[in-house]
Amino acid sequence: MLNHMSASSLGMGLRCMEQFRQRYILGNKIPPGFAAHVGSGVHRGAEVDLRAKIATGEDVPVDVVEDAAADGYRERLRNDGVFVPREERSRAKLDAADGLDRAVRLARAWRLDVAPDVQPAMVEQRIEADGDGPDDLPWLGYLDLIDADGRVVDWKTANRRWAKGREHDEVQATVYRHLVRTFTGREPAALRYVVLYESKSKGVQADTRDTERTDDDWRVVQARARLVVAQARAGIFPPAAPGSWNCSPRWCGFWGSCPHISDRLRRLPNV
Repeated sequence: MLNHMSASSLGMGLRCMEQFRQRYILGNKIPPGFAAHVGSGVHRGAEVDLRAKIATGEDVPVDVVEDAAADGYRERLRNDGVFVPREERSRAKLDAADGLDRAVRLARAWRLDVAPDVQPAMVEQRIEADGDGPDDLPWLGYLDLIDADGRVVDWKTANRRWAKGREHDEVQATVYRHLVRTFTGREPAALRYVVLYESKSKGVQADTRDTERTDDDWRVVQARARLVVAQARAGIFPPAAPGSWNCSPRWCGFWGSCPHISDRLRRLPNV
């Protein structure tokens, strides 16, 4: 099933090749958590607004964005299901309702605080591009926005403000630069993240982070991708390091069936 690479598949391969094997070689899927569905809802609201804005030059009313975000959240829950760690299952219904409310709040803030300054050119654009080497898999990405000035913008939702400098470490921006240069023949005017998060004292905040990438960044990403692909083709799938945050029943839906987890750990009462 390994026929292309993306920023997300590369990230998974670098974190845990066993998880990569389950998802991209065997095709097993674990539903995302509520937080991912919140992000999907906000993306749906933004997409509805920006597609209309391309046609009319005007943003749609706030309630249209809110309704689209709610519909997007519910649709992802219905179609994809949701992964809930065992210790959180007793409050799953409350968390589902809270997720819906949060998607609407974030989408409203996006429409009021972000959308008025956005002039879209392409929205949710699918782009596929070859790597530089003859044996490289093609790269695939879905870009949230390319604006009229040639900036590549990606919407993010988070539980808290991003750490300082995180935008400069994201693999996604490096991949998107390559995709856009292949698709348009031009360098992106900017690579930008807009991170929506909630502050207890200030409510929803929209944190804009600009970053840049070079050809050397792309060389490093390709080298890492080639290592992941080489391991997969050789049937080598090492697990994540024991004790790492992503190797836990809270963050990995494959943890309960992973051959690298002992039965002793699976029998613990908090698992």
